[in-house]
Amino acid sequence: MIDSLIIGSGKTQFCLHLTAQCCLEGLRSIYIDTEHTFSSTRLLNMIGSFDSKQEQLLELVRLETIFDSDALMNILTRIENEFEEEKHENPANPQHPALLIVDSIAAPLRMSTIGYTRDNILLSFTDFAKRLATRYNLLVVVTNQVTTKRRSNVLSEKNLDNSSFGNDFYMSVALGKAWSYSVNVRLGISYQGDKCRQLIVGKSIESPGYTIAFQILTNGLEELDNEENLNTQRRLMKKPMIPKLIQADEMQLIGKQIRP
Repeated sequence: MIDSLIIGSGKTQFCLHLTAQCCLEGLRSIYIDTEHTFSSTRLLNMIGSFDSKQEQLLELVRLETIFDSDALMNILTRIENEFEEEKHENPANPQHPALLIVDSIAAPLRMSTIGYTRDNILLSFTDFAKRLATRYNLLVVVTNQVTTKRRSNVLSEKNLDNSSFGNDFYMSVALGKAWSYSVNVRLGISYQGDKCRQLIVGKSIESPGYTIAFQILTNGLEELDNEENLNTQRRLMKKPMIPKLIQADEMQLIGKQIRP
C-alpha cells in the first residue's frame, strides 16, 4: 500500500512508473483507475519515445475504470475467473499479469452501495487482493488518500492566548488503522524540499523502516544519492549519521498541520 500525507506528492506517478517498468520487461499489468488520473501519454513518456513500437507496449496494460466499491469487487471477481480459465487452458505455463494496481482504494468507498459497511468492503477487498497475490504470484499495489483529523485533546485544552491556533488539525491516511494493519508492505510518499520526494518504508515483513530520496522526471522516477545530501551534515557533525528507523505507527502522525 502507498500512502501520501500531502496531496500531489506522486502516488500515481509511482504507479505509472511501475507499469512502465513492466511494459519494458514485456510483462502484462492491470491498472484499476478509481480517480481518473491514469494518463497513457504520461505512461508513454516513461516508456520512451512516441513511436509505433513503444505504443504497442501499451497493449500490455489493461485499464479498468470504476466508480464505486461494487464495481471494484466485480472487476476483481472477473479477473480471478479469467486467471482460473487461463490456468486450466495452459497449466504448464499460464501467462498471468505480473502487476495489479488499484489507484486508489479510498475513492470507491465514498460511493459505497447500501447494505455494505466500509469495514466489510475493506475486509473483502483485502482477502481478494491477498488471494490473487498468493495464488497467481501477482504484485498488488494499492494507493490510499489523506484525510483531515482533529487531535483528540483539542477539546480538553484551553489556551487563552491562542498560541496553539492552527494546530488542532493534522493530516493522516484515510480508512483508519484497521486498514493499515491489514497490508504487508506500507509505503509513504512526502516532499523533501521543493522538488525532491522521499519514499518512506513504514511497514515491511522483510526489512526495517527507512527512507529513499527520489525525484520525478519526464522519463519516470530517479533515486537520489543520499550520500550527497548527508555530506554537509557529516562535515558539521564530524561523525557518521545513524539513520533513524521509522515505525509503522509513526506514519499516522506524520504530516503538515492545517490552519483554518
